[in-house]
Amino acid sequence: MKIIKTVLVAIIVALSAIAFHIIIFARLPFLLLIGTVKMWIAIIASEMSILYAHIREMWRVNYQKV
Repeated sequence: MKIIKTVLVAIIVALSAIAFHIIIFARLPFLLLIGTVKMWIAIIASEMSILYAHIREMWRVNYQKV
């Protein structure tokens, strides 16, 4: 009886682990997509901040002379 119980627990643990991995792998492309979107947003934000700094610097140089 003890051996059967141990085998059943092992099977349940294995099935839950398999189900967990299936859930993770099903969500993985979605998570990767979110990661790339976050990366693109970060890149665009840094580019915009650099561009804004350049525009502000040009504006300061042009209008301080006046």
